[in-house]
Amino acid sequence: MLRINKSDRDHFHKHGWVQVSMNLEKNFIEECYESLKSLEQKAKDINYPLGRTYHPHLFNSNQAGIEAPFNKLLMDDNLLELFKKIKLGGFVRDLKKWESTSCELARLFTMGNFNYRGHWHRDIESYDGDIMGANEVKVVLYLKDQKGFRIWKPQYDYWGSHPVIKSDKLTPFDNSSGLLPLKTSQKFYDVIEGKAGNALFFCPGVMHQGSVASKRLDLHMKFINPLEDEEKKSKMNNYLVNTFQDFYIPNDYSYDFNPLEDSISNLLATPTFKSKLKNSLNYYTGVLNFYNLSKSKFFLREKIPPPWHEEIFSNTIFQSK
Repeated sequence: MLRINKSDRDHFHKHGWVQVSMNLEKNFIEECYESLKSLEQKAKDINYPLGRTYHPHLFNSNQAGIEAPFNKLLMDDNLLELFKKIKLGGFVRDLKKWESTSCELARLFTMGNFNYRGHWHRDIESYDGDIMGANEVKVVLYLKDQKGFRIWKPQYDYWGSHPVIKSDKLTPFDNSSGLLPLKTSQKFYDVIEGKAGNALFFCPGVMHQGSVASKRLDLHMKFINPLEDEEKKSKMNNYLVNTFQDFYIPNDYSYDFNPLEDSISNLLATPTFKSKLKNSLNYYTGVLNFYNLSKSKFFLREKIPPPWHEEIFSNTIFQSK
């Protein structure tokens, strides 16, 4: 079971994130990881319709994620028991001191054994630098060690004591085309070393960047306080609680829901041969990255302000750790 103490809350308040043990036995953690692998395979076998793909390859579709994974078509007894044991909703309520919480996003990230690096971004457009006051918290459940996720240090954020980010927008600065991810000195951010059996909680208003250099298989969720969101509060009579979980969910995330009727999750699209060819060619040569760099420099005339630089080898075999 997840338990919070003052040290955990203080760390979250200061850094914008905290990683906490789920207090599970090692054998059970390993069994649950095997269950996630089984879930991923099951989704492929039955053509589960909800998911997304970012970087498909010629001989590997490299599906990025499975949406709404709590469904009875995918979950097994180990994963049901996992949620019963950890009491995730209770931890979120204690961490944020909320009376209630609802899960507004549920996804299993499933990228293959490829280097991946996303863009620096925020998930809350109205974020004002108040970590504890933000009405969102994201959670990552690790069932195998996974290093790489990056979270900006609040003192270097727009509202911090030594701001490096000069904008309160969703990206580090306003005039970026986003053709390539950006890099900067590691002193400005924390690199999360996700440990098997741990849960990571972070404020999605703080700038962060997805990054991994191995197989990715982690559960990713977003929680809010529905009582502080008038739109959500008015719809709470349409929410429910899965029998194995202790938090509210929209009907689309229920165990018995028909995924073909889902109105909030992404439908999985089949990657085109062209997109597979481009991504595979770029992954092993970096040629598309060089093209995008030339485009931003010479055609778009972008000027990247310090301390930022385009990460020319992102999403290739040459990507830095």
